[in-house]
Amino acid sequence: MRKRRSVVFKILSFIVLFTLSVFFFSMSIYYFEKDAQPESFNSFSSAILHVLLSLTTVGYSQIGTMTPGGQIITVLLTALGYIIGIACLIWIVLGSINFHLWKTLQKNTGIIKNSD
Repeated sequence: MRKRRSVVFKILSFIVLFTLSVFFFSMSIYYFEKDAQPESFNSFSSAILHVLLSLTTVGYSQIGTMTPGGQIITVLLTALGYIIGIACLIWIVLGSINFHLWKTLQKNTGIIKNSD
C-alpha cells in the first residue's frame, strides 16, 4: 500500500510540475511576443499552444517567435522536450530490465513456481 502511495505521489508531482512549467513558459512567451506579433500571439492560449508544440518538439511552424527572448525560450523548451523524451525512454528500458531481473530472481530462488 505504501509503494502505491509513492507512485501516486510521483505521478501527481509530475502533473503539477508539468502544468506549472507550461504556465510559466507560456507567460514568458506571451510577454516577449505579444507586442512583436500581435496577430500570432493575440491571446494567452496561443502562447500555450506554442509552448506545447515546442515541448513535444512537433513545431508545425504555425507560430514562430521573432524576439530574442522568445527565441531563447523556444530553444529551451525544445531542449527540455528532448530531455524529457530521452529520460522517459531510459526510464522505460531500465524499468523493463529491472522487472525481468526481479522475475528471474524470484524463479531462481523458488519464491514463485516456474510454470514453464
